[in-house]
Amino acid sequence: MPGRHTTISRRPSQAGPIMAAVFAVALIVALGVYLAPRLTAEGGDGDCDGAGEVSVATPADLSGSMKATVRTMLADAGADPCVTIDVATVYPDSALKQITSNSNSTPTVWILDSSARLAELKPDVRQKVDVVGKAASTPIILVASRTTSQTPPASWKDTFASHDYYMHPPSISTPESLFAIAALEAEDPDADLSADLTGVVRRLDALDEELPSNREMIRESQHEFGPARLFPVTEQTFARVANSHTDWQLTPMLPDTGTVLLDYPVVVRTDGDPAAIRTAKQLTDYVDSPLGNSALATAGFRGPNGRILNMAAYAKPFKLFPTPTGLTQLMDAWGKAQTAAG
Repeated sequence: MPGRHTTISRRPSQAGPIMAAVFAVALIVALGVYLAPRLTAEGGDGDCDGAGEVSVATPADLSGSMKATVRTMLADAGADPCVTIDVATVYPDSALKQITSNSNSTPTVWILDSSARLAELKPDVRQKVDVVGKAASTPIILVASRTTSQTPPASWKDTFASHDYYMHPPSISTPESLFAIAALEAEDPDADLSADLTGVVRRLDALDEELPSNREMIRESQHEFGPARLFPVTEQTFARVANSHTDWQLTPMLPDTGTVLLDYPVVVRTDGDPAAIRTAKQLTDYVDSPLGNSALATAGFRGPNGRILNMAAYAKPFKLFPTPTGLTQLMDAWGKAQTAAG
């Protein structure tokens, strides 16, 4: 008996399209969850517009701690940043040239050693520069060797007049010397700087060899029969050495009249790339937080607001001179002193 063939009419299954729709909705939701924080992170209007790389140009003394700060900042952000950040060492006078020329191939955030540097920019350039915040701070102090008086000098004028006072020429980009001169000028704006500096130049010329680094001079200050010297350093340098050698009998001092502060302003050009402007804001906000300034504390800096982060620093209260505005003028006074001493 031939087999019977039964034809049954079936409705198309709805399971396939339903599952596809559910999957599509789930995919859209997942993409939304993934992209939302990235589209709204750190970009003022929600976009990661601008360059993919930003350079932070910093003075040599701040370079190591700033590299560590940037690393922790990026790790603490909790998401991939819009840009990669490279920290480069640039002398402050070179930074001014870069800001003026505006020819850097990479969008740049500049950290200067002091707000006094900004006065060296021509007015038309200064109008195109925005100070976003500050990265750190450190005052200029004095260190005396064991063979010199441990009594703080009454003034910077007395300091410079001391036969034991030495410092590096300010032309070699060491901020300690230039800003010690700035303190001298701020203490008495009517002082004859070139006359006050002539004795220092003569003492330097009389040496058989150049002065060692500040860190080496601090080490030599511990020798019972070492060179008799009184010299300026940043508190940051002093604190870092003091932390590494807790058994040393270091004696930091300040003239009774006060001192000046390196305040490390963070600057960008207002016509710069949006990524650089965002990075400058993110960095200044971060270093003002406990986690963000931990690397600064380790390196011996004070916080951007002057707060002591490292208790090895010189904690005695001091009078602060206004930030000087004529660094070129100070260098000219050194040049005149060299001529007079010659």
